Amino acid sequence: MIKNKSKKSINFKYGLIAENIAAEFLENKGYKVLCRRYKKFGIGEIDLILFNNIKKEFLIVEVKGRKSLNLSKNPHEITNKFSNFIESDKYNNIIHNIIRYSQLKKIYQCAEIFISELKEFIDKLYNGKNLYNDP
Repeated sequence: MIKNKSKKSINFKYGLIAENIAAEFLENKGYKVLCRRYKKFGIGEIDLILFNNIKKEFLIVEVKGRKSLNLSKNPHEITNKFSNFIESDKYNNIIHNIIRYSQLKKIYQCAEIFISELKEFIDKLYNGKNLYNDP
């Protein structure tokens, strides 16, 4: 039992490191992290939610870390390798095999809730004015 908890703790730490690397990479691409580990109990979790003010777009990110990364290296070196990988054809070929459909569905449901909560927050901020042209 103790070994199992220890393994979970190590996996959790690897996950946090991978999320930090992904966040840094995306921040360098012009995104701002709005939320980390957004949870809706009974539904799921989103690792990173980002926004690019220039492109006016949200980015919902599920981070998949790999222990094969040598995490003792300089984080900037890892970020550069990650950047090269993302821009390669290899990335497009494997990305669809990483996330199961059931997990993707939960991420999508969480994203819908996040956007509806964000709309409610903005509406309250602007005294209930409809800023979205919704009927």
